[in-house]
Amino acid sequence: MAKVSSSPVLAEAGRFQVHADGTISGPAAYLAEMDQVKVQTSAALMAHAAPAGTTVDQLIAVALQTDFAAWSGAREFGARREA
Repeated sequence: MAKVSSSPVLAEAGRFQVHADGTISGPAAYLAEMDQVKVQTSAALMAHAAPAGTTVDQLIAVALQTDFAAWSGAREFGARREA
């Protein structure tokens, strides 16, 4: 995990937590490489399908987990090709 915070958790999805102080906890390797604009765009798109009452923090956590799954899978495919 990266960016561990003692601040209260506002939202959590999979391996990610969004904290009240604005920090995000999650896998360090992913957080070092993530594309913030892509995650924000994903969260905005998910807002259209989200149930009423879903917070921005929840959308960001879900977008991070979804992007992480794609990132992780792509890295796994790359490792298989190199093996």
